Amino acid sequence: RDQHDYLYYAIDLAYAELAQIKNHDGDEGDAAGKSRNILAVNQRMKINRLMAQLNGMPLPDGSDELIPTDHCIVSSRPNPFNSSTTVDYVLTEAVFTSLKVYDLNGRLVNVLHSEYTKMGRHSIVWNATDMPSGVYVCRLEAGKVCDDVKLVIVR
Repeated sequence: RDQHDYLYYAIDLAYAELAQIKNHDGDEGDAAGKSRNILAVNQRMKINRLMAQLNGMPLPDGSDELIPTDHCIVSSRPNPFNSSTTVDYVLTEAVFTSLKVYDLNGRLVNVLHSEYTKMGRHSIVWNATDMPSGVYVCRLEAGKVCDDVKLVIVR
């Protein structure tokens, strides 16, 4: 049962990542656009593998490892944002976890979460109404693993 729950979480998160890739706005050259297309194809393959694993079907491409092996930030939504954003992350095991926001000078501006956290998908809202417009970095520290996501406040 736990593995099925985890697979459902992983599939939801994979779809959220795919939506973020597909909805990316920006003036980018051909190389960046091609990179996004490659990311989208890889994300669709990941979803297909997860669905196959969930349904007990043979895994495509001979893959036998589909459940993430490291903790990671999956997305922030919306991003860019005006007043608040939700940061989604997944933990592959119960571990002490911190989720902190830094400005581009490396100064800590907010601690969103700092406690022992169970395995699975988690979401935390950052209310940034008092923060100026700009680019920030949200850092997940879970055990020995770190992952970052860029957050953009637009007023």
